[in-house]
Amino acid sequence: MKKYINARIFKETASKLEKLFGKETTGVAFAAEIYTPLSYQMLKDVKGVFSEKELKAMIDNHNGTMPDFQFMGKQFLVAHCQDGDTYEGMAEKWEIDINDLVSKIENCSNAGIFYFHSEIFRFWNDKAAYNQNLELFVKTFSI
Repeated sequence: MKKYINARIFKETASKLEKLFGKETTGVAFAAEIYTPLSYQMLKDVKGVFSEKELKAMIDNHNGTMPDFQFMGKQFLVAHCQDGDTYEGMAEKWEIDINDLVSKIENCSNAGIFYFHSEIFRFWNDKAAYNQNLELFVKTFSI
């Protein structure tokens, strides 16, 4: 027997899902079911791209930020890292080359970076994701 659950979503998201799928419940079910296989595919795009220090620098740089899915992806991650370097000395603190990091981000697909960026937010905001275990996060995205 299947177990059904309730999910809270924004009104705008429900409206978009209803337009795409005819019913918002159909859209929510589709999105939930496709998330896991889609995330595995997007992980392949970014796994092994960044060094351990770069991964830790990006995690540190996002401490205290709130996720907003409208502001995620390559251009936003690049801007966030550049600001982190300009205002907080991210490159010096973590002994990384900010230009090399930016180049790596720009060479990934936007979908892969969107997923990666969302996982950074999950690290800080979802205890079940990584339990704020930095080594587990690094292991997930390393070769």
